[in-house]
Amino acid sequence: MQELHDALLELPCRHLLTILDCCFAGAFRWASLSRDLEPRVKIYKERYDRFISDRAWQVITSAADDQKALDALARRGKTSDGKHSPFAQALFEALQGTTDENSNLLMRVGDSPLTALAEVLPIPDETTTTLQNLKQNPQALVTLIQRWKTTHPDAKLLLAIDQFEELVTLRQTDSNPEKKSHNRNTEQQQFQKLLKEVIQHCSDSFNVVVTLRLDFEAQFQEGILKEFWENARFVVPPMTQDELREVIEKPASEKVLYFEPPSLVDDLINEVIQMPGGLPLLSFTLSELYLKSVKERRDNRALTDADYKALGKVIGSLTKRADEEYNALVKKDKAYEKTVRQVMLRMVAVGDEARRRVLLSELEYPDHKVNWLVYI
Repeated sequence: MQELHDALLELPCRHLLTILDCCFAGAFRWASLSRDLEPRVKIYKERYDRFISDRAWQVITSAADDQKALDALARRGKTSDGKHSPFAQALFEALQGTTDENSNLLMRVGDSPLTALAEVLPIPDETTTTLQNLKQNPQALVTLIQRWKTTHPDAKLLLAIDQFEELVTLRQTDSNPEKKSHNRNTEQQQFQKLLKEVIQHCSDSFNVVVTLRLDFEAQFQEGILKEFWENARFVVPPMTQDELREVIEKPASEKVLYFEPPSLVDDLINEVIQMPGGLPLLSFTLSELYLKSVKERRDNRALTDADYKALGKVIGSLTKRADEEYNALVKKDKAYEKTVRQVMLRMVAVGDEARRRVLLSELEYPDHKVNWLVYI
């Protein structure tokens, strides 16, 4: 599509009418999001003279029997299943492309790392039996891998563990104080002990890769896995200006959208390049810009500086959207004012610098009217 666009721009003509009679849902930079055919109207000479005074280019595409070709919002690019972080998803896809799928064990820590581990191990035992062994014996994983090795002498296993920081952030998820102080912490420690033993005794056939937020690294550097940590760590550096430009412009180009003015891209980059945790906010802002453009049904495909400022830029876009949602709920029912405040406070954990899972049981209140507002 881009090649055709560029080729048309090179044509030495003043007026151009191109009709693509095919199942075609693309668009050009100057195209409108809505392409309904206009009814035939009488054109007077005065209007015709004004029409031909400047370059006039029109490309008509036939996309369906009703002559419409609207953008679909169902899948914007390749999406993950929501179980893993974007970085881990890219890592896993790369691994699947170069190795035997059966040799890659992909897991996320979650609130029960031993359960997650038991579910991915390629061991014929029942998961329940395997889980009990992992809980009770620090050598259990070594024994399981050695047994697997007898039937797969030439194969190697790779265990990829996503969001390793959840060993810290999710260990206090349970509302039971005893589990919070004893059982949960024991499971996190047992999981790391299993990894330590298998790395020490099965390094010829078993490798481990973990993804971890850098701001949680200090909590593991002097922990159970400290003897392997320094030599094995690989820090993913922050994105450069060129990389940020690519992740901003490329998805827009695929949707044949453009930034107006072009310097808007530089404004976006300058706002997030030094911002800790800025990528999720950048992603949210770009999504809001796109949805705003679609909602207003303009006669062009521009993501504009005016919309960017109206959203509150990157730093204010999420706050503005949250305020809008809150105000809409309060307008619907004044009782939401108190309910939303209670829910938000319950979801805050002092000292946790990453997300944590909030159980529905933690959002139950004595007043059934409040519960009704929470669940709807």
